[in-house]
Amino acid sequence: MKKSYMKISFYLIAIAAVLTSCLQGNDINTPPGGFNTSMIVMSYVDIANDGGLLRSGLNYFGNASLTYPASHTADTATFWVTVQGPALSKDLSLTVSADANALNDNFSRDSITYQPMPDSVYSFISNTAVIPAGKTYAEFKVIFHPNKIDPSKNFMLAVTASNSSNLATSSNYGHIYFHTIGNPIAGGYSWDFTRYNDVAGTVLSSLSFTGHTTVFSPSSPTMVKVPTGYFDQPNYFITFKNSNGVLSNFAVQIDPAALTGNWAANGIALGSGPTITVSNNNKTFTIKYTTLSRNITDVYYRP
Repeated sequence: MKKSYMKISFYLIAIAAVLTSCLQGNDINTPPGGFNTSMIVMSYVDIANDGGLLRSGLNYFGNASLTYPASHTADTATFWVTVQGPALSKDLSLTVSADANALNDNFSRDSITYQPMPDSVYSFISNTAVIPAGKTYAEFKVIFHPNKIDPSKNFMLAVTASNSSNLATSSNYGHIYFHTIGNPIAGGYSWDFTRYNDVAGTVLSSLSFTGHTTVFSPSSPTMVKVPTGYFDQPNYFITFKNSNGVLSNFAVQIDPAALTGNWAANGIALGSGPTITVSNNNKTFTIKYTTLSRNITDVYYRP
C-alpha cells in the first residue's frame, strides 16, 4: 500500500512539473493577475497503462481516445483538477462537467465532427470535490460503458471544471477531451504472434504466443494503430476505404519512425512486406513481413 501512495504522489509531482514547464512563457496561459495568481488546469494520467503520460488539452487530444474493449461493461478513468501557481489560502470547491461548446475544438486538426457522449455511456462517481487550503489538486473519476458505445459514431466527453473562487482556467489545458472515433474495425481483439528465427520460416521462436489481447486504436474513421509482436512492438498503421459500410482497399505499414529510429539503430531492416489479408467479415486480420533474418506473422481476430 505504501508503494501505491508513493507512486501516485510521484506522478502528481511529475504532472506539476510537466504542466509548469508547459505553462511558463505561454501568454495565453498566464492568469489575469500574472504568475503571482493561481490558475486551474485539468490533468489525466493513466498510471496503469502509460506511466506518466499527460492527457489533457488539444496538444494531447489523441492520447485521450478511449480504446477500452467493446465487450467491457464498465471502465474507470481517473483525472485531476490541479491549481498552478501560489498555494491557496482557503478551500476551493470544484465542479466538473461536460462542455458541449468544446466539441469542435479539434476540428481544424482532424476534420472530425463529434457528437456529445450520451449520458448512458458515462457517469461521474462525483462531479464535485474540494481542494483544501494549501493543497494543489482534487481527484475525480468517470465511469465509461464501452458496451453501450455505438462504434460507428464519433463521440466526445469534453470535461472541464468550474470553481468557487472564479480562478482562471488554462487555455491549453482546461479540458480533457475523452472521445471515441467511429471506426468499424476499432476495438479489442485476440492476438496470435508467430516469429521464426529465419527468413524461410522453419525455426520457430520461443517468443511466439497465442491468445493475447490488444486493441485496434482508431486514428481516424479509416485508420487504426495496433502493435506488432516483434522486437520493441512498434505500431502497424492499417488503413482502408469505407463506402457506405463496405470496407475495401486495406493496406498496412509499420510506423516509419520506428523503422528509421530504434530498428535501424539495432541493425533491423525490413526484407519484405508487410502485407495484410482480411477475412470476408472483417474480423480476422493477418499481417506478414520479414526482416533480413526473421519471419513474422501477427493475427488479430474477434468473434
